[in-house]
Amino acid sequence: VNFGTGTSTGLSQFWDPRSLKKPIGILKTFMTLKHTINPVSSIRFNNNYSHFCYTGQSQGETVIFDLRSFGPILVKKNKRKESIKTIRTNFNGNLILSSNNETINLWNEKNGKTWKTIEIQSKINHVCRIKNSGFFLIATDGPFPETKFLENLGGSPFWIPKQFFVPRIQKKILDQKKPFL
Repeated sequence: VNFGTGTSTGLSQFWDPRSLKKPIGILKTFMTLKHTINPVSSIRFNNNYSHFCYTGQSQGETVIFDLRSFGPILVKKNKRKESIKTIRTNFNGNLILSSNNETINLWNEKNGKTWKTIEIQSKINHVCRIKNSGFFLIATDGPFPETKFLENLGGSPFWIPKQFFVPRIQKKILDQKKPFL
């Protein structure tokens, strides 16, 4: 499986780029939930185990599938029933990041238990973690990207000196007269 797509009817389709006439596999992700139509809003494969697939649904659920089995491994429901925008895997071995418009949730892949919830003031569009660090860049509808630093997930990136802590970066970006990007 080289890539997957989600549909507005709640299907996750898996494609082989050598043969794009029809998908090589289809998961009916809406069948695992109580909704009749629950569009797929995001899809992600595990970085280390390509047979694990994570789908974010428009009603606020994240569903974990092992493509070798017939049903979902876990369904994680967010408190807010908003569309899942971002899914990221492999944080400290078993943490999953999922985000919607207002919150970023870090939770345990095995039992779904929430480890940390971060609320953002602006509408979240996407979350990116800098590799091997606890530093996050958050694309929002605001004029500037937001940053978060969670020391428990790793140190600061190599390009940020240790004495130059993340709140200083945020302040510097906000002090600029024009947007960051």
